[in-house]
Amino acid sequence: MSTEVIVRRITEADLEAIQALFYKTYGDSYPYKEFYSDHWLKRSIYQDSYLSLLAEVHGRVVGTASVYFEVGAYADLCGEFGRLAVDPDARGYGVGSALMAARLEFAERRLHFGLAECRSAHPYAQRISHKFGLMPLGFLPQKVLLEKRESLVMTGRAFGAATELRRNHPRVIPEVYLLGQTVLQNLGFRADLIAVDESDGYEIGMGFDVSELEEEGLPSLLRIERGRLSSREVFGNLQLTYGLFMLQSKNSRYLVASENGRTVGAIGFTVDPIGRSIKVVEMISLRDDVSGFLLKELDHRARRQYAAEYAEVTVSAYEPDIQRTLSNLG
Repeated sequence: MSTEVIVRRITEADLEAIQALFYKTYGDSYPYKEFYSDHWLKRSIYQDSYLSLLAEVHGRVVGTASVYFEVGAYADLCGEFGRLAVDPDARGYGVGSALMAARLEFAERRLHFGLAECRSAHPYAQRISHKFGLMPLGFLPQKVLLEKRESLVMTGRAFGAATELRRNHPRVIPEVYLLGQTVLQNLGFRADLIAVDESDGYEIGMGFDVSELEEEGLPSLLRIERGRLSSREVFGNLQLTYGLFMLQSKNSRYLVASENGRTVGAIGFTVDPIGRSIKVVEMISLRDDVSGFLLKELDHRARRQYAAEYAEVTVSAYEPDIQRTLSNLG
């Protein structure tokens, strides 16, 4: 086989070959069957939130990979390098490297930060990430459910003006301090974290009524700025301003806390019933005790109502109170 690898964007005419490649690489056991469907693949080609590429040799598709631009809020300029699949018969010919080089060329013009979550079951994706400067940032134990639960290695790289725009002196709880130093150093940043030990976390409020968000409840929540427009502590790829229809289409929902019939906050999250996981995407509240209550309530429901085996929330490195609250909740 020639070692000349051509990388280009996927077109609709390539869908059958991409499907065959996924089946050959992952087999029938991959739990997210929609990734094999014509509808999902076609949508990923035409959506602005994806860059979908393939690699071919002598006109035969031997690999595919993507960049997903909505891993965070669109304005965060973050992208996730994922969906890497290389024909087992074509490994060792530089297919994975060619796909990563093409993705990085695009990312350097558009992103401030890129990340990849690599399977720990085999080192193939980890080696490619490290080769192209995506440095180790963390270890996500038992995050994904494939044939069985697997851990992931998170790698990342900063681009463009990220260094100049970075906010200095993150304030973190002691448990995060040493890991945070390593992450900043691996990204080429100055390790200027401040370990904050005096935070006890949020007071856990009591006596609130809880309900799932309905359309008529949107206006009350949109009038609360804390957590949406100011003092953001939770970061995700969905926000209340996207509208209830969009949120529901992404399998997302909000728990709303009320006090004496008045809305005082809400916590938004996505549910992955296949992977048995939840991810918090937004938290809006009038007061700290409301935030504490919402986090504890979701923790309880994640275990009992949603049967989640894994929960994830991305929080500000400058807000030790929410860090401590989550640590206290386990």
